[in-house]
Amino acid sequence: MGFLEEGTPLSWAEAQAHLELAKANGIEQFLIIFRDHEQRRDVEMLWGDEQEYLLVEVGPGPRDVRLLLRADAVLEKLAERAQSSGYDANNPRRNASWQPEMNNYMVEGVTKPPYSGGLDSIADIEASLAFRRRELAKAAAELATVGKDGRHWQLAVWTFAAFPLLGDPGGQDPAAPTLLCGGGGLGSSGPSLFLPREVISPPIRYWSLSTGLLQRKGVKAVGLIPLAVDADGTAEVDAAPNFASPSRSSRSSWDAWDVAHAEHQLLLEEARGVDDGSLRRDRLHNPVPGRIYLDSASFGGGCCCTQVTFLCPSISDARYLYDQLLVIAPFFLALTASSPFWRGRVAAVDTRVAAFAETCDDRTEEETAANIPRGSRAFTSPQLFIAQSGPLDGRESELNDVPAALHCPSLERLRSAGVDERLARHVAHLFVRDPLTVFKENLFPNNEEVGHHFENIHSTIWGTVRFKPPPAREGCNPGGRIGWRVELRTPESQPTDFENAAVIAVARVLAELILRERWDLDIPISKVEENLERCSRVAAVERQRLYFRGDFLGNTDGNGNNSNNNTNNSSSRSNSSNNNDNINSNINSNDHSNLVELRLKDILFGDSGRGILARCESFMLAEKALGKCSKSTADRFTSYLFAVSVIFYMILAVFAVICSCLFMLFLY
Repeated sequence: MGFLEEGTPLSWAEAQAHLELAKANGIEQFLIIFRDHEQRRDVEMLWGDEQEYLLVEVGPGPRDVRLLLRADAVLEKLAERAQSSGYDANNPRRNASWQPEMNNYMVEGVTKPPYSGGLDSIADIEASLAFRRRELAKAAAELATVGKDGRHWQLAVWTFAAFPLLGDPGGQDPAAPTLLCGGGGLGSSGPSLFLPREVISPPIRYWSLSTGLLQRKGVKAVGLIPLAVDADGTAEVDAAPNFASPSRSSRSSWDAWDVAHAEHQLLLEEARGVDDGSLRRDRLHNPVPGRIYLDSASFGGGCCCTQVTFLCPSISDARYLYDQLLVIAPFFLALTASSPFWRGRVAAVDTRVAAFAETCDDRTEEETAANIPRGSRAFTSPQLFIAQSGPLDGRESELNDVPAALHCPSLERLRSAGVDERLARHVAHLFVRDPLTVFKENLFPNNEEVGHHFENIHSTIWGTVRFKPPPAREGCNPGGRIGWRVELRTPESQPTDFENAAVIAVARVLAELILRERWDLDIPISKVEENLERCSRVAAVERQRLYFRGDFLGNTDGNGNNSNNNTNNSSSRSNSSNNNDNINSNINSNDHSNLVELRLKDILFGDSGRGILARCESFMLAEKALGKCSKSTADRFTSYLFAVSVIFYMILAVFAVICSCLFMLFLY
């Protein structure tokens, strides 16, 4: 979650009087950044990744596995280790920046310094990830638990998207919430039934963010994740993710206010020794048949992902790349899906999206029921294409076809300051949300120097892709190296450094290829959102058809077939240098009507070298031939592409076997 702010947070009741002031200051801060950097040009594509880690400890018994809620202490030790001779300030293979995350079992490791040196920087990714994992394990090792019998628990650093036992008894220590703890792991709306207050990271930003989200919503977080049909014999339910929280009218048998009141009464009775609550506890833990109940933002905010950020040559390039990655981002989600377990139960979804979107949704029940087009803060907000020119010209209403609420005062201020309509609407759409935290010390900031209010809103909207302006002036941009950036946010963390490096490398090459060849992948935003939902379903890589531009792949029949299919993929790759003109003939086509539904394998691998990954491979081979990257880099990238294809074809079998074995080992 990058942006950290310290100070004295106002309560939600106190903050409401200052929300519009905070938004107005945020807009002024954006305008100053915009004016400072509108004409900025960067020659080199600096870039980096952010890898989130889980701190897990494994005990001597077969069921002894849990999260270590000591990330704050681990970060202190990492800061000490960073001063040692083992770190090299100028080498990303031997250096890293460390950040806390929302939950106190998570640590984020960031590339430091950013990768440079063109495509050959791909060779540094895996070594950098391995260094980060080793450093984290060393820093955390001495904090592992010593059991009552004197035996030490073993510390493990995992890169799983979601810890399977979070919220399950024994899945963390403390194992369960403290009765009547006055906020628990949730803030003032009532304690979580499943998570202790210690799960939230100590920095005041995370406590105030969690509290603000719940106080604004007015009721506990509600995540209802479809349960796999064969997990407990319940009747089959619709396994499609329901990203928008259900409205009150749709909760015929269970209502958020009712269950919150019942939970409070149960806790009171247990504290007084009136009733052991065993029967009602089961009802409260599983209030909706066929659904896994998540009652804290810490479930969604406690997931791990692999994010990749690219510095673009200009604001125009950043806006263009943002649009193209919006279309591609759901594909990375399906390709890396690794979140099939929630609260120790098997879900009928494979990704973190539904849990994140539902538990981090700050809309009131009235706003949700009224279907106000403002969206959750996580993944499902209606996002707008924002390119300055090109594919959007003359087709904006066709492509931006999802109603997006706008903060009118912000929109008018942006327009009057000369910001073009597309970018103004994008920022005004962000500012339709309220800031979840307002700090007393920052009510009247120096907008010329700081960007707190802008980042306070911008950094708490967790979309699939993020358009990132340069930092504000005050101490946040050493040497002025940080310009207009785009961040890909959908990939879920994979178990090994090699797999994560493969995903990062593919994203890096893809970003450069898009910028060089000026692809036009734009499809209506409504179809992008439909793709996101489909990519969250079980085995999406195999079972789902996704919307894509058929002309980009050279076919229009929706079956991944090319009418000119006279060569196989291997022969087309070997002749890629001769076929580039033919392959690229449809890249910049404006025929947006050519929308087809394809399986992910057809989009990625295509036919005759036209698929997204096939184009990346051809590009790297061409760069090697021109001497623009080394043979070892090209060979390494080929191995990463093979890994991605293995992930694709084996995701069902291999991941299911691994997770099932872990699940059985730790639970049974």
